[in-house]
Amino acid sequence: MSEKKPCIVTITGIRPDFIRMSFIFKKLDKYFNHILIHTGQHFDTNLSNVFFTELNIRAPDFLLNTGKESSNHFEQLSYLSKAIPELLKKKNITPDLILFLGDSNSAGISYPLKKEGYKIGHIEAGMRSYDKRMLEEINRTVCDHCSDILFVYHEDYVKQLEKENIRENVFMVGNTIVEPLNTFRQNLIKIPKLNNMILVDIHRPENFNYENRLKNIILAANNLGKYYKLPVKLLYFKRLVDSIQKWKINLENITVIDLMPYSEYLQTIYNCKFIISDSGTGQEEPALLNVPVLVPRDFTERPQSYEGNCSMMLDVNNQINYNNIHNWLENLENGTITMDTSWLGNGRTSDLIISHLIYYFNKTNLTSTNLLNFVNPASYNSKQPFPYTYIDNYLNNEYALNIQKEILEIDACKWDRYQNPFESKWTLRDKYSFPPYLESLFRYFESRDFITQLSSLVGVELLLDSSRNFWGVHKYDKGDKLDIHVDAGIHPLTKLKKKVTVGLYLSKNWENSFGCQLEIWKGTNASSENPVLESKMDSILPKFNRLIIFTCNDYAWHGNPEPATFPDTIDAKRIFVTISYLCSENTDLNKKQKALFIARPGDPIDLEKDTLRLLRADPDKYKEIYRV
Repeated sequence: MSEKKPCIVTITGIRPDFIRMSFIFKKLDKYFNHILIHTGQHFDTNLSNVFFTELNIRAPDFLLNTGKESSNHFEQLSYLSKAIPELLKKKNITPDLILFLGDSNSAGISYPLKKEGYKIGHIEAGMRSYDKRMLEEINRTVCDHCSDILFVYHEDYVKQLEKENIRENVFMVGNTIVEPLNTFRQNLIKIPKLNNMILVDIHRPENFNYENRLKNIILAANNLGKYYKLPVKLLYFKRLVDSIQKWKINLENITVIDLMPYSEYLQTIYNCKFIISDSGTGQEEPALLNVPVLVPRDFTERPQSYEGNCSMMLDVNNQINYNNIHNWLENLENGTITMDTSWLGNGRTSDLIISHLIYYFNKTNLTSTNLLNFVNPASYNSKQPFPYTYIDNYLNNEYALNIQKEILEIDACKWDRYQNPFESKWTLRDKYSFPPYLESLFRYFESRDFITQLSSLVGVELLLDSSRNFWGVHKYDKGDKLDIHVDAGIHPLTKLKKKVTVGLYLSKNWENSFGCQLEIWKGTNASSENPVLESKMDSILPKFNRLIIFTCNDYAWHGNPEPATFPDTIDAKRIFVTISYLCSENTDLNKKQKALFIARPGDPIDLEKDTLRLLRADPDKYKEIYRV
């Protein structure tokens, strides 16, 4: 990675987008040259400033006057289409990427910026309601088709983009709302839920521009308030209130309340029995707080919310079926049905987006080494006692240093300690929570280009391990080691052959005297009743930025059995990142699902340890000795 960080400009302008981008803003500041432009589309305190304060978002680099200078959508687009390019040129800003989130008019200016030649990125891509009455639907679709890199919340949106012939640089990252909401949720769920009101959030033109729809929503809210004997509160939006006054709609028992700061808004939702909302975010935040939502829309770009029993469509074009509503709410309350929020992701969206951006900017210069330029496939596959090779200075040096730095900074509570007679080491527990640089490295190892090179090298079409079972990030303390062994022969879930392993050493300042070298041994077939080692064939230093590749077969005996003896300096920590690939071909006799360890010639006789070797290779019993 070059010393000059890529420049990413974010253009954001409305309340929900500030919330969704809060974690992303901070990480963009850390990893990139980040310029934050606030369009001013929402400019009053409760729609803008308060969210910057509550979510600890730094001040924007530039604040425009969209909301003050324009009164409708086409004036907003006109103003921004002129103001943004002028700002970039006047301030001599040359972004490597302009990043948008969502579907507001701020995202709509991706079109004129694309025509100016800028690279565009879009978070919240692929969502479609197919309701062309919605300006948001048009904005989001246009932004998707202007984008060079797209981040989607759910696999359904990947498929949607494929239908529109958008297939390159599309990445599923989960929903951006989870991280900011979780910072407030931890305190909210500690207090008893009151179920003391019904909140109504109506701000879409498809509702306030149609008299019959708006009257039916107000009628439904009043009837439900009476049925459940609960007060009903209606959030204030100027255009909504203007429509209510224009058509002289009687609010009856409904009270109009002001918009709230985010923490107060979430607390209000948490204490509702249910809410009525036409907001997209209104189908997400309540779900994470276990609050049902009635959605007065004909279409939704979040059908997963319905499928997960997080919300229910409220048909306000016809006579409302209250029995269906009551039954649904009752079934949720008594547990007959439950909310499934898995469609919102695992709360790692900001890290995933950053990792994809790191890889996006570095994939062309991450490494200059093509595997096939380094080693001939025939030479590799004829290597004895089994095919293996290594390549020095494989990654861009600064990129490799960034990965090592991240690994060393990972909190101790996220590592598992392996301590048994055969292995002493630390292994990163959660393979779905890698920090951004490390995650981007695995993104490279999973790339089509790398797998094509590797497949050509080993002579077999390689397949990815989608479960990440054969992924690993290991670090060694002084005295740690890994005995000689043959890896598992087959994947425990797919039963496919484990064909080849790739590993990268990130052991800065490692010296020969520190021990723990990778040893390659010649031995008999691992599937035989009593396999034995015959002779050591090679000893490979775990040198920083050294890539090692070896084929997993019946004779692939390897390990680092000599304990690490490095001095007490963090820079010398022995770190090894590894990934294995599968294939459908399998002529090997070793069908074990766990590694088989073996004693070296000259090792002290230890009958108890010999017994434990068999337990360690047994997938049903290995945990008895595997971890402390």
